[in-house]
Amino acid sequence: MIFVASVFLSTLTWNARTSGGRMLSRSPNCLVVAASSVVVGHSLGGAVAVEAARMSPDTVSHVVALDGLHYLSLYPAQDERQARAVLQPFYDDFDAATWGMVKGGSPEGTDPVRTHTYFTKMAAVRQPAGLRAIEGLVDWDMDAALREVRGPVTLFAVRSLIRREAVERYRDRIDIVPVDLGSHHFHVESPEGTAELLIKVTQPSVDR
Repeated sequence: MIFVASVFLSTLTWNARTSGGRMLSRSPNCLVVAASSVVVGHSLGGAVAVEAARMSPDTVSHVVALDGLHYLSLYPAQDERQARAVLQPFYDDFDAATWGMVKGGSPEGTDPVRTHTYFTKMAAVRQPAGLRAIEGLVDWDMDAALREVRGPVTLFAVRSLIRREAVERYRDRIDIVPVDLGSHHFHVESPEGTAELLIKVTQPSVDR
C-alpha cells in the first residue's frame, strides 16, 4: 500500500519544543497507515513521512520524499543562531519570506504562473499555524529521527536544487535520486513521471 502524506502547513501540527523534536500530530490524515505501507511525502510532507516511520516502525516499510529532506537550512536540527536566521524573515514578513522560498524552489525555466500559484496557496495559510509549522520544522532533529527509522528512505530531489553537501551528508542513510521533472513541485507539473518513479521504487513493497 502506498500512503501519500500530502500535508499543507495549515493542517500540520508540530510541537518540537515540547517533544524532543518529534511531530505530535496523530491526525488520520497524516499518521494512520496500513500494514507494510510505503509513505510518500512532498517537501514538508517528507518530514511527516519520516516521523510516521519512526512512530509506526512495524507498519511503515519505506519512506519516499519528493524534494524534501535535503535542504540543510531547514531539516537538520539548527542551533539558535541558524534557527533565528531562518525564522526572522517569516516573523518580519511571512508573505515575503514565503515568496523567497517558492522562488528558491523554482529553477530557471519554471512557468511564472505556476510559481505565483504555489506562492498564493502557501501564503494563504492561516496564522499562527504557518509560523508554528516553520518553527517546528527548524527545531526538528531529522538526524535523530533517521536513526530510529528501520526501513529504507528514498529521496527524489530536483537535480538543480540539491547540493553536494546534502548528498555527502546523507548518502549513507538516504537513497538520493536526482530527477529532472520540473520545480520543487514537480509532482504537480509531472504527475505521470512522478507516478513512474514511485512505481519503480516501491514495486517490491506493493501488493500486486
